[in-house]
Amino acid sequence: MKVAIKSEMAINHIDYQGILGNALDFTGGKIGNLGYHEVISNLQKADAMTLGYFRYGVAKCLLEKLQKIDPQLARGHLLGEHDYLEEIKRNPINIVIQVTRKTAAIKSLLNGVENGLLAAYKKMMGNIVGEQESFVYIEIMDEDDLRNRFSYMHSTFAPPLRIE
Repeated sequence: MKVAIKSEMAINHIDYQGILGNALDFTGGKIGNLGYHEVISNLQKADAMTLGYFRYGVAKCLLEKLQKIDPQLARGHLLGEHDYLEEIKRNPINIVIQVTRKTAAIKSLLNGVENGLLAAYKKMMGNIVGEQESFVYIEIMDEDDLRNRFSYMHSTFAPPLRIE
């Protein structure tokens, strides 16, 4: 019961719109001082460069926020980012976060975060999102997982991209 309450409180205190706003700022800065509206317009047009920076920006801003909530969330990697625009458009942002220890609280927190970000993304993008069921997928791995599943981290089209 304590775990569920703590996770629910953390989930409710995350500013999902803020994470997306920071990702829009990051993206706009990377591709030429574009404002929110220009970046969103480029996302709606499925501009590959905008999508790439935005997806990384979401992962970066999210990891920073999560590390403030739980410092044991160490490093993060973005998986499956590649040059095929159709794949990027179809697939959720796939993030692997290294933890010192897997706990029910962390798993609960991350499930709630996935749902919260999807709702915020749908609100931001409007009808273009349609019936999208997932925007971010977050997996946690501890040291044992990383040793035993190293090939998983390298089985995507492109090598994992460290979130910094």
